[in-house]
Amino acid sequence: MRRLAATLLILALAIPFGSVAAQDDTPTPAITITSPADGTILEDLGAISVSGTGTALFENSLTVRALDSTGGILAEQPVTTDAPEVGGTGDWSATLAVDVDPGTPGSIYAFAVSADDGSVVAQAQVNVVYGTAGPQAAITITSPTPGAIVTNDGAINATGTATAIHEGVVTVRALGAGDAVLAEVVTTAEGSALGGTGDWEASLTVSVAAGTIGKIVAFSTSADDGSVAAQASVSVIYGEAPMRSIRITGPAAGSFVGTLNGFTVTGTSLNIPEGNVVVQARDSANNVLAQRAVTSSAAEGEGNWQAALAVILPADTPGNIYAFSTSPADGSVLAFDQVNVTFQANCAPREDWTTTYTVAAGDTLFSIAQQVGSTVAELAQANCLTNASVIVVGQQIRVPNPPASPEPLPVELAITSPTAGSVLPSRATISGTVAGAGTVVVRALDNLGLVLAEERVDLEEAGQFEVSLTLAVEAGTRGMIYAYVPSAADGSPAASAAVNVAYGADTAVPVVTITSPLPYTTLAESTFTVTGSAESVFEGEIVVEALDDQGNILVQVPATAKTNEVDSLGDWTADLTVSAPAGTRGSIAAYVTSAQGGGREAEARVDVVFGAVNTAETYVSISSPLPRTELPANEIIPVAGYSRGAPTFTVVVALIDERGQVLALQTAPTDPETGFWQVELLPGVYEPSAAAHIVVLFATQPNGTVTESDRIGVMFEAAPPELAG
Repeated sequence: MRRLAATLLILALAIPFGSVAAQDDTPTPAITITSPADGTILEDLGAISVSGTGTALFENSLTVRALDSTGGILAEQPVTTDAPEVGGTGDWSATLAVDVDPGTPGSIYAFAVSADDGSVVAQAQVNVVYGTAGPQAAITITSPTPGAIVTNDGAINATGTATAIHEGVVTVRALGAGDAVLAEVVTTAEGSALGGTGDWEASLTVSVAAGTIGKIVAFSTSADDGSVAAQASVSVIYGEAPMRSIRITGPAAGSFVGTLNGFTVTGTSLNIPEGNVVVQARDSANNVLAQRAVTSSAAEGEGNWQAALAVILPADTPGNIYAFSTSPADGSVLAFDQVNVTFQANCAPREDWTTTYTVAAGDTLFSIAQQVGSTVAELAQANCLTNASVIVVGQQIRVPNPPASPEPLPVELAITSPTAGSVLPSRATISGTVAGAGTVVVRALDNLGLVLAEERVDLEEAGQFEVSLTLAVEAGTRGMIYAYVPSAADGSPAASAAVNVAYGADTAVPVVTITSPLPYTTLAESTFTVTGSAESVFEGEIVVEALDDQGNILVQVPATAKTNEVDSLGDWTADLTVSAPAGTRGSIAAYVTSAQGGGREAEARVDVVFGAVNTAETYVSISSPLPRTELPANEIIPVAGYSRGAPTFTVVVALIDERGQVLALQTAPTDPETGFWQVELLPGVYEPSAAAHIVVLFATQPNGTVTESDRIGVMFEAAPPELAG
């Protein structure tokens, strides 16, 4: 028997080790993390409890780490499972302590290594957030109030509050014309340095001409890079405003004004802020027929101005010329003048248009033009309409063609070239297919949503479309080709498509893109899914945010790109829940941070609207043009939208540059049934490539307080025309 046992032992030693492993039931090494769960917010950063199980681990040992979002090790602890025997299954636990800012995203990572070569044989990981993020840095100014008249020669007492400010330091400035610094004081808000809120106070001594319009600004800088972390400002007037006036010198009151080739209005001004004057031609009901913003020859003292206007009139029409100037502080009218005149006829209906269209409820000149293959300006001229925004049910409109079918085909749009991931040259051709529509607008966007180029193509019939875009952008810039079909009803996208591309070169730097939602989408539900892709991203970690149009973060979540290998291309998904008033304009951003400095290495952003407005409640919204549109030079700008609850069913639409100067202002009636409104703006003199806003608003309180408004950012064309005035 002893000889037999020895023989069996010799045979066992003679069998190759690999053969033995292939024949037995040795379990595969494995690790699980049972606590914390994925997505947990870890409140106690000094004692983070982690637990789990381990199976078939060398000496029952493993290592537990707390990592930040870049993979950096914040804490580490070796632990041993309580398995009854080596290689069995047992539980383990660890307590970690980390030192990071509350709200920092990261992960808990547990792993075991091989006894042979030190390679990882088992691992588990869960995403966490280290602590609840502290309050956002914020500053308010409680005194002086917006539009207040303060001393122009002495001390101005400014007060306010600050929250979560670095070292509690607040810098307060008094700014004059052109944002010139008149005085500066550095003060402290006690309590704000520790994440709380504290009060601050500063005394600013100024000496400036009475009536100067300026600002009181309070701000705090970041401890990391010196950028402004929080800021507040209020507009003020230094000293009692001097006497101001505007006078129309021509045409004279009671005169007949010839309008065949347009006409010129002249006048004088006295102490008008920045010399800005708005001149309007109005009918007897004060509906604006034409408008031009001009600049007087002198802002201080006496100055001269002139404005060239053009109107469409069917017969001698009584009306008036109205000129006014507004306050940059609050938009109130500071001075005005008006002369009553009679406009002579300059229009006759087009006799060659034999087809007529009968205006129905909900119609606008914009929607009629879309149906009959014309434009608002052409229809207004052909029908001698004094105000293109005012038509009534039953009115007969001469049109060039019979209206299109009232039952339009479903609109479908696709981009066939380029394909996703393509590299586009500086002169790129975009092609695709469209059904159910004859107009397509194509935009080239960079990864932050800025419009690099845009072209519109009007097709005789649906089918293939093709446009060429000139792209002046740095090689390697990432972006998106976006195409949409404007709705015939209101100009909003009836169908859209997009592909992510690179401009000029496909560089090997980290890249993140957003594939859904598409730009300018209205996200009807408060909870929605964002998707995208990422390449060459460290550990695939991405941060996804929803922001309002002021850049305030509404929600932030981590996401991970699913890749098969390091630095490869992978898709990611994030679910966001946004709590914001329906109709809030904002954006979705996705970005990756550097593993070294923590700065953003790659970012993608799309403009969206959070929440569909309840059309049964009071609201106002702009449907066209789209945000970031480049306004054409010396052309009428159609603006359309919807509202409910506007007094007398009228909204006010304005085009305002970055300085607050009103370049165009027009009232628009709203349809009582649908709420639709449409207006045409013709801006005055403007700076090339400058930013501006289209603002629509109405007042709902007896004192005229604006309670509902909407606004979109736009750009002026790079080469403006030479405008009179």
